[in-house]
Amino acid sequence: MPQLESDWQPPRVLPAPAHDQAMRESPVVAPVPRAPQVPYAYVGKGRDARGRFAVLSRNDRVYVVRTTEVVEGAYRVESIGEDRVLLTYLALGTPETLLLSGSGGRNAPVTDPLSSAAASQEATLLVTGPRQAAIGEEFTLMVGLEAGGVGMLQDGNVELYYDTKVLRRSVADAAQSTDSGRARVDISASYIGHSAPTPVQFRVVATAPTTTEIRIVPLNVADSEGRNVGVSGPEGYRLTVVAGAAK
Repeated sequence: MPQLESDWQPPRVLPAPAHDQAMRESPVVAPVPRAPQVPYAYVGKGRDARGRFAVLSRNDRVYVVRTTEVVEGAYRVESIGEDRVLLTYLALGTPETLLLSGSGGRNAPVTDPLSSAAASQEATLLVTGPRQAAIGEEFTLMVGLEAGGVGMLQDGNVELYYDTKVLRRSVADAAQSTDSGRARVDISASYIGHSAPTPVQFRVVATAPTTTEIRIVPLNVADSEGRNVGVSGPEGYRLTVVAGAAK
């Protein structure tokens, strides 16, 4: 019987497309970790017997920091400049920059001036601090003067009046205050856009939740030529004392 020829051919295995092969051979590259946005705002700076310090704010908390100090275990202060603070995010070792609030940086101003100047030739009293604090807690109130239309201010001072049944100056400031509930605080000179707030530390000594007020009275504020300058701003700073940890 004659043999019949068949058209059937065994299937051929085609090579995989080049891009599929490259995908199988290329290693998976993990995304590069990035630091989160810095949660603080640079609201001011100053100088005392220990040298220069910066004032950082986060929500209603205020931090007075110096070079080499670590903030909340996450950021180390590398340097404090006229308009910026350089930090290192410790988890990644990456540098971060905070620009002084109001100088055009990405961090919105957090300082609450509580009042604006009533006239162009007046300075403005600036007060920043927590709105509440827990019993037994220490907190920092920042008090400063914004020159505004005055242009430049010489050193001035303010007097603070507070209820000693609720608040006491902290141990670090004890030599500058008495239990009378009255304390005078010197404020460094400032010029437009560059205030130098002074930290005032308190400890809550109240035994039960309450509300209290710190009265702030500007004294002896003069411009660069020694002329007395009017000051507008808050006459009082209200604080709520809570039983547990402050929110």
